[in-house]
Parts: sequence; structure tokens; C-alpha cells
Amino acid sequence: MAFMIIFIIGWSSMKKKIILCIIAFIILGVSIFTVIHFMNQKVHLSNEYYKKRTNEPYQREITGEKLEKLDQKTFILYVSGSNPNFSKIEDLIKIVEEKYSTQFVMIDFGEFKGTKYYPTIKYSSCFLIIQNGEVIDSLDLLDEKNQKYINDEQEFEKWLLKRVYLEKK
Repeated sequence: MAFMIIFIIGWSSMKKKIILCIIAFIILGVSIFTVIHFMNQKVHLSNEYYKKRTNEPYQREITGEKLEKLDQKTFILYVSGSNPNFSKIEDLIKIVEEKYSTQFVMIDFGEFKGTKYYPTIKYSSCFLIIQNGEVIDSLDLLDEKNQKYINDEQEFEKWLLKRVYLEKK
């Protein structure tokens, strides 16, 4: 790179500007491609969240303190709150868990407020996909446009399968 800069110094100023613009556009294009590629990448859950892979006891409902300790894990979290469709959501979770031999984690919104995730996600009744302590996707179930995910199991599965590798039984 330094050689290119020294080489370009000897050129006229118009040629320098053109070459520098081309280099900048190439770097910008590669950066955009990389960001888009990683944003759409699917993740594997940590082994303990696949029923087939573990015999360890499973605790679905956790506290904020326990959630903070899952920094090196990848899992699906449901933040429960005041949602009139809670029983539908709970049924949806059970159906998906059974169909794909997977396990969700749940936390009450009151407990969630005390976690590091709250400044980013300030609403209850949502699903979060968390990988190594970072929220990589979320689904706000209180938003009107997302009601289809509560009412249609296939729609919810499509959303989930875009981001997470799940194994059918």
C-alpha cells in the first residue's frame, strides 16, 4: 500500500484523485459486502439448547443475574411481559421446542430491566437471539406488524429459521 502511495505522488493531481476515489470505492464496497454478509448469517445455538445433545437439567425461566452469566452462549430468549396473547406465545414456544428439539430461555421483563440488554431492547414481549452476549436479532411481539408471528406458527418458524440452525426431530 505504501508503494502505491509513493508511486501515485509522482502523478498529476487529477490522476491522483481518480486513483484515490477508485481505491475508496473498492474499500467501501468490500466493507458493505462484509457487513451484509455477517448480518444475514445463521447461528448455531449452544449445545445445551438442543435437547438431543444434552442430558443436563434445563431451566427455562431465568433471573437477570443468570442471564448476565450466559455471555459465551448462543440462545433464544423470550422476554415476557404484559401481552394479552401470552398463552398463544407460550404454546408457540412449546410447539417449536418440540418440533425442533430445542429449548428457549424465558425471563420476566422486570428481571430483564436490570440486565445489560435493557438499554438496547426496552420493550417486553419479544424474542431475542443472543450470541456471545450480543443481541443479533429481535422480534417485538407488541408491534402490530409482527402479530402474524404470534398467530401463524409457520411465519414464526420462517423468522427463526432465517437466523438459527434448528434440527427437526
